[in-house]
Amino acid sequence: MKLSILCGVGSLLAVWGAHAQNIDSSGNSSLNGSFFVRQISLTVDHTTGLTNAAYCVYGTIVFDGNGNYTFNGQLASAGSAGVSPYSVSGVYSVQSNGIAALQSLLDNSANIFGAVAQGVFSGSSTQSAVYADEMVAIPAGTSSSLTALKGAYNFGTIEFLQSDLTARDSYFTINADGNGNIAAFTLNGAAANQNNANVTQTVSATTYSLTGNGTGTWNLPAGDLIANSKVFYISSDGNFVIAGGFDTFDLQIGIRASAMPANNATFSGVYFVTGLETNAAGLDAFAGSINATGAGESLWHLRVNSLVNGSYSNTHDLPYSVTNGSISQPTAHYSFALSGQAFVVVGTGPEYQLSLGLHAPQYSGAGVYLNPLGIVNAANLAPITNPVSPGEFVSLFGTGLASGTAQAQSLPISTLLGGVQVLVNGTFMPVQYVSSTQINALVPFELDVRNSSFATFQVIDNGIASNSVSVFSAATSPGVFSINQTGTGPAAVLHADYTPVSSASPAKAGETVQLFLAGLGTVTPNAGDGAAGSGNPLNLVNARTSVQIGGQSTKASVAFSGLAPGFAGLYQVNFVIPSGLTSGNNSLTISTPQGITSQTMIAISN
Repeated sequence: MKLSILCGVGSLLAVWGAHAQNIDSSGNSSLNGSFFVRQISLTVDHTTGLTNAAYCVYGTIVFDGNGNYTFNGQLASAGSAGVSPYSVSGVYSVQSNGIAALQSLLDNSANIFGAVAQGVFSGSSTQSAVYADEMVAIPAGTSSSLTALKGAYNFGTIEFLQSDLTARDSYFTINADGNGNIAAFTLNGAAANQNNANVTQTVSATTYSLTGNGTGTWNLPAGDLIANSKVFYISSDGNFVIAGGFDTFDLQIGIRASAMPANNATFSGVYFVTGLETNAAGLDAFAGSINATGAGESLWHLRVNSLVNGSYSNTHDLPYSVTNGSISQPTAHYSFALSGQAFVVVGTGPEYQLSLGLHAPQYSGAGVYLNPLGIVNAANLAPITNPVSPGEFVSLFGTGLASGTAQAQSLPISTLLGGVQVLVNGTFMPVQYVSSTQINALVPFELDVRNSSFATFQVIDNGIASNSVSVFSAATSPGVFSINQTGTGPAAVLHADYTPVSSASPAKAGETVQLFLAGLGTVTPNAGDGAAGSGNPLNLVNARTSVQIGGQSTKASVAFSGLAPGFAGLYQVNFVIPSGLTSGNNSLTISTPQGITSQTMIAISN
């Protein structure tokens, strides 16, 4: 329906940026009981941009199901010999859609953001100015039998070497016989201390032992990609393994291999993803979500924490082709497991990365039901972790949302349509379109993003209220409308004569074109919620907006950024096509201080 639009608790609360009564903790029970956990964290010298410290925490974390945890285990830090016993307690919160946050094991003043899916918590410090890290917690195993580790597992690894904290990573598959033996296998990866070369390592048959319920030791020879003894943990269902050295800064994630290799159709639905990476641009960590079509296209949202450049949201599309259970790209390798319910991503030199993707649950409910994963930017359809912003058109998906279909016929858009109302943080939203499965509505400009870092939505159909769903919020969250209404492909761009820019009618250097978006935030002068943008005076966007074409180096001159005159909730950016671009479809990147989106293209002719 986008076409119609074109027409202590204190620490965690401070990071959520909201009052206690507003936090959605309805999913807290999904973290309950004993979990095995490993967290690696690094810091950066902000003068040089180089990694200058590393830490590793591993052991057992016990969640009480009510937002509190205790941890007992080990702590290793760079420059210190061996490991030390380490204990800490903290708080956590899990929303109804699985989005979660908890205080870092390493430093309670930092917080790990991520999600719970497939029974596993994974996350990263996406807001910290100090740490870049990755944390994985799996339900603790209960068996000390060697058979707890049996069968094939797909692994991804990352390690920061103690000598100079340079990185290496790898991917491989092991086969454990359930009797303490692992067959010979080959690793593929890269190592910074090998001139960033992509290398292989062959490991002859190795052994493992179990020293406790779900806890064991894996003995490895010396090598360029992985070496020495590793402590490993097995989840209670046997599907996940996390491992690493006793006093090293590494993380290995293993997932039970699929009986049949994954294919394009297997990579389908919403996944939560977290990761840690380092490259020439510096060190960063991220957490976010993916919506994969199962047909070779995926939409990504990542909250990226760069210790050099700060934190920002990034939405982009990623075409894919799954072959024999994996995706091989120039800078990364994906290994799918659990029949496509989980995957690991490892970078290729000089891009070092370890990411974990976990398929989110499929939600359903009776009556007026708002899908906990179904709130998206109406323009680019970026998945659930993408924040919403003041003035943004959002699409809400679910079942039983309305008793009929209706569309607003006049401006300003009313907050009541077909008996349906939508609330965000208790304020009624202008409603542009309703049906039983989808609603398009406008976030009020008054949405408070200074004192609240998330927005809670609820639908009311003829007096009957739906469940509440919370998502992140930000001052801006740019999304570009696309001609095919999928959020990808050719962008909605017009020539000065209001004809569409297309491959048949491309834009030319020096020409000023008009681009249409959602999510650019507040404007001056203020516009009424649901009211048409003014032509005189124009409603100018308060946030700086930039346009880049064909990559990060070619910037366009922005002539206007504001509400499209005569339309409600539709933003317009006029920019001048720069010279020197390649003819054909060029990538289009829109940036604001809070986010970057690069899902669409623009046709260019020289």
